[in-house]
Amino acid sequence: MKRIFFYFLISLIFFLPFHLKAQPPSDMQFMIQPSVVDLRVLRGGTKVFSLELSNLRSEKEIRARIYTQDVRMKEDGSIEFLPSGTTKRSCAQWIELKPLKLEIKPDSSKKIIGKIIPPASVSAGGYYAAIICELLTEDERVKKEGVKITWRIASLIKLTVTGGRLEKNVEIEDLRLAFPEETKEKGMVFVASLENKGNIHVKAEGNLVIRTPDRKRKGQVNFDMGTGTILPETKREFKAVYNYSLPAGDYVAEARFRYKGYHPAKKEMPFSIKVGKAKGSKEQGIIFLPSLSIKPDFLKLKSPGGGFRVKGIEVFNQHESPLQIEITVEPEKDFNLGWIKLEPKEFSLKSAQRKKIRIELKLPEDTKEGKYKAKMVFEPEFLDKKPGEILDKVNLDLEIEVPKF
Repeated sequence: MKRIFFYFLISLIFFLPFHLKAQPPSDMQFMIQPSVVDLRVLRGGTKVFSLELSNLRSEKEIRARIYTQDVRMKEDGSIEFLPSGTTKRSCAQWIELKPLKLEIKPDSSKKIIGKIIPPASVSAGGYYAAIICELLTEDERVKKEGVKITWRIASLIKLTVTGGRLEKNVEIEDLRLAFPEETKEKGMVFVASLENKGNIHVKAEGNLVIRTPDRKRKGQVNFDMGTGTILPETKREFKAVYNYSLPAGDYVAEARFRYKGYHPAKKEMPFSIKVGKAKGSKEQGIIFLPSLSIKPDFLKLKSPGGGFRVKGIEVFNQHESPLQIEITVEPEKDFNLGWIKLEPKEFSLKSAQRKKIRIELKLPEDTKEGKYKAKMVFEPEFLDKKPGEILDKVNLDLEIEVPKF
């Protein structure tokens, strides 16, 4: 019989939640508490702890087996579960569990007692494992296909062994710009790779500051850290999305990470913003942007027939030169250009200058319900004509929804 394991894990210690490949059947709801066990013990010492496994259903008894596995953190923060004793900083083989199998009646719970004894010869530092509770109930829906699905949950063990030096040391190994195909986020995405070179896990927090080469501060964003946990001898990648408009030019990105009051880890990276097309180039440190930034990047207006709405959008000149901009509207089927009014439709912008555009929507009383679409086209030209240079148009999708009453 082919065996396929799907995991349902509660892993608060780590950055990313564990994504389910399938949902457990409604009659197999179960829970383990606590989801993270944080222990501290002298090497050669003993620590006793307990877990509680609960059957949350009111109709069906569950059977489970209990065992330990190693954990390994990937660079994206997701977790691999490996056989006990596989990883260098495993404490799985130091754990004794009772019972190893149990049955739980509906709406009931049972305790699992754990005892951990790190060897006296082990070095001080952080050690990690997972206690796995695996259901022994087969899914009747797939028996006929010769597949057995087993549901598992885990409680994660963070063990700090004392009796020696506990060292926290995080270094930024790399700071780079993500290429567009690497990310779905809108804006400039900076990726910092951190390595924990100490012997104990840390929880870090970080931010990214953008400056000009003469150190003038332009803006700041936080890295998306989750819990910020980095295990010893592990590398983690964290992202910061900078979605504020910047004009073309040279800049410096500075990443700073702090972890529990220690001196921050710092790293700088120069980068440039250019207006135009990348033309397939993957040169690191260069961002190619259109001449104009339009916010929002999608505009939806909702109004009944006879209604009136006003909305504003912002146009930002990202080019180093002053531009003249003209806005036109290209309607799709049944879109009436007389429904909207733009103010202004033509204007000029200096480099790094912003302009608010007012959009008025006025629908006739007899407008039929439905969705109407158009495209707002922003066509930039240089105020000082530059022969041979043509700037790309920038489009903004517009949707008008007329609800049914």
